[in-house]
Amino acid sequence: MKDVPEIVLTGGPCAGKTTGLLRLRQWLSNAGVRAFVVPEVATMFIAGGISDIAEIAAEGRRRFIDIQELFLSTQLTFISQFRRASDILGGKAVILYDRGPMDIAAYVPEEFFE
Repeated sequence: MKDVPEIVLTGGPCAGKTTGLLRLRQWLSNAGVRAFVVPEVATMFIAGGISDIAEIAAEGRRRFIDIQELFLSTQLTFISQFRRASDILGGKAVILYDRGPMDIAAYVPEEFFE
């Protein structure tokens, strides 16, 4: 596995992460670098039907933690698969993340994140 730079953009909702990533991707592409953009996992699940996260959190801590574990395991899978894609395709590349695994730590108690 080759070393590929990885950059994580993090921040609050509507902070401009996604827009910034798309502009960065275009800039890198113009410079001859393949830029992989890994989508934000929570947004993907919310758009896919889990839009009631606040209600889930209010119902019980365990269900909320289980959902966050689902987000984390999916994020880790995305990381692995985009690294693999970079290896397969070769060339100059960078992997850009719209949030990363550590972002989940902001939403769960420390003992659960550990």
